[in-house]
Amino acid sequence: MGGSRVKDLDAMKCEVCGREIPGKPIRAVIEGAKLLVCPECARYASGTWKEGKPKPPVVAKPRLTRRLKAPEELELVPDFGRLVRGARERRRLSQEELGRMVGEKASVIRRIESGKMAPSMELARKLERTLGIKLLEPPPEAPAPTKAVKIPTLTLGDVVKLRVRERRDE
Repeated sequence: MGGSRVKDLDAMKCEVCGREIPGKPIRAVIEGAKLLVCPECARYASGTWKEGKPKPPVVAKPRLTRRLKAPEELELVPDFGRLVRGARERRRLSQEELGRMVGEKASVIRRIESGKMAPSMELARKLERTLGIKLLEPPPEAPAPTKAVKIPTLTLGDVVKLRVRERRDE
């Protein structure tokens, strides 16, 4: 096997498995090497080649993806259960119907309405869209201090003045 390629391509041996190739060999590129292979070993090929240039392997085009927004900090409103139940009843929906609309079981809707279970962010968004309510809000800002208390700081000059006073008093 090594050396130069034989001109008579009909009675060749596969350069991968060594078996005699029935008929015409397949020119395959396997791991970057140009090889003459049998049909069985051709499945390992990433491309084919002609006398001259190798055929570049087929590369899948990258899929376009949506840009993800930066995750915003949102919290559930404190009375989410009451809001869900009120909106559902105003729309005259049963818990089973609402569950089907948002892809959840009726027992999940029951637990959310009773406040025993908080919905995930994804489910809260589905409920918001379906019922036309707001369940998620930004967290409240930390209250600003009402009055800044100034703490006196001691400087080197203050220490010197204290020392001078102490010496005078002695």
